[in-house]
Amino acid sequence: EKKYLKIISRLLVLVMLLTSALTFSGCGEIFPILDTDVPDLDQSPIYYLCIGDISKCDYVDNIEYGYYDFEGNYSIVNGESRCSTPILNISYGFDSENIEKRSHPFYLIKSNGINIWGVFYPFNDKIEDITFEFGHTYSSHHIFNKVVYVYNKETLIGKVYYKAHSSASKEWMKSFLNDNLILMSIYNYSDINEIEIPTLSGDVLSKGEHILSYLTVGNLNGSELCGEVVEFSSRLEGGMDIEYGTKNDENVTNTVNLKIRADESLGFAEISVDARFFGYKSDIGTLDYVIENSNGAQTVYVYSGDDLLGEISISSDVTFSNDYIEQFAYDILVVIEIEG
Repeated sequence: EKKYLKIISRLLVLVMLLTSALTFSGCGEIFPILDTDVPDLDQSPIYYLCIGDISKCDYVDNIEYGYYDFEGNYSIVNGESRCSTPILNISYGFDSENIEKRSHPFYLIKSNGINIWGVFYPFNDKIEDITFEFGHTYSSHHIFNKVVYVYNKETLIGKVYYKAHSSASKEWMKSFLNDNLILMSIYNYSDINEIEIPTLSGDVLSKGEHILSYLTVGNLNGSELCGEVVEFSSRLEGGMDIEYGTKNDENVTNTVNLKIRADESLGFAEISVDARFFGYKSDIGTLDYVIENSNGAQTVYVYSGDDLLGEISISSDVTFSNDYIEQFAYDILVVIEIEG
C-alpha cells in the first residue's frame, strides 16, 4: 500500500497541483512527446518553465490571444486511477517591433505578427544552465514552422514552436525567451525550511519577482491517516487569459475533493476531504491552523499570518484531535510557487 501511495503522491503532484495558476484552453494537435520520466516529488522539488504575462514586455503589443493549459489529467474513482503526465502548453499571438503582419487582401484584415506555442515538461534536476537549440518543424495542420528546444544542461525541458510572417531572427527569439521565461516550483510543505528556490541561470534572465503561490493536497503517502485513496478529483478556477485582445484576470481557486480510508489504527474509517485553496501574491511562510467542529465535520482554516490560504473540511465517523488534524494538514500540503 505504501508503494501504491507513493505512486499516487507523484501523480497527484503532477496533475492536480499543476492545474497552473495562469489559464485554460486547448492549443492544437501536434502531440508532443514527453522526453523525460515523471519526476518524484519525494526526492526533490518539481519544476516547470513557462512563459509569463508578455503584456509586461516593452516590445510586445496587440496581444490577440494568450492561453495556458495542462495536457494531462488525474483522477481516482472507486480506487481505480486514470492518469497521464501533465505537459504545460502556452499559446500566444501578438505583434512586436520589427515583425510585420501579413495582410489578407480578400478579408481586409491582418494576422498576428508572430504566433508562439510553448510545450514544457516537468523536471527535478538542479537548474544549472538553460540553453536553446533552434530547428525546423512542419505540420500541414498548423502554422508553426520553427522550434526552439529548451535544455537544462543536457535535459530537454521544453519546446517553443513559432511562426512569424516576416522573418523573426534567432536573436529576437532568444531575447524574447530570456525576457519572458519564468519558473514554477512545486514541493512538499513539510520541506519548506529546506527548500531554496533556484533562480534561472545561464542565458535566461531572472527578475526575482514573486508572481503567485498557492497550496494544494498531494503528499498523501506522507500521512499515517491515509491507508487508501478511494476517490480523487481536482479543478482550478480563475487565472489569466487573453482572447480577442481582451485580458481577463480572476483570482485563482484550487478545489480538491477526495475520499480516503484510514489505516488499521483508526479502524479503516472512511474519510471525506473537501478543500479550497486561494492564490496568494506573497511567499508562503509558516502556516497556522484554526480548527472548528460543526455538524459532524472538522474544518481547518489555513493561514499565513493574517491571510487565509485555504479551507479543508474533514468528514468522518471518527473525531480527530486538533493535534492529529494539524499533523495531517502539515503532512499532505504541497506548495506551488511561480517566480519571474
